[in-house]
Amino acid sequence: MIVEPIQGEGGVVPASNAFLQGLRELCNRHNALLIFDEVQTGVGRTGELYAYMHYGVTPDLLTTAKALGGGFPVGALLATEECARVMTVGTHGTTYGGNPLASAVAGKVLELINTPEMLNGVKQRHDWLLSVLILLITAMVCSVKFAA
Repeated sequence: MIVEPIQGEGGVVPASNAFLQGLRELCNRHNALLIFDEVQTGVGRTGELYAYMHYGVTPDLLTTAKALGGGFPVGALLATEECARVMTVGTHGTTYGGNPLASAVAGKVLELINTPEMLNGVKQRHDWLLSVLILLITAMVCSVKFAA
């Protein structure tokens, strides 16, 4: 099961806790992998290193890219220890994987982003922006009319 914890292309729609917990239970029941696509939401963009950390639901696999390279092209697949055990030499490979420069860039990005100061700063800016947007909506929207 592959899902985005926060849907990006559909209008930035966060999944509910109940939905992600239900998926986790469903995958556990049917021995299926739960895979989170965090290409757009990962690496500190939500105030946690990865968006799934807001939900208390851990995926088996996680895709990450974009912010992982800080502008440098790099992507990664993160796996739980249980999933990684079956990826023995020769069973999982890539012709471009493991580039030393890309790996060094990603490591440095994680070192810079994965700090309490940086992640708390994201949360503070989120709270400020949300409060300003609420004020703007309140000031600008006089009435809402719709047809059923």
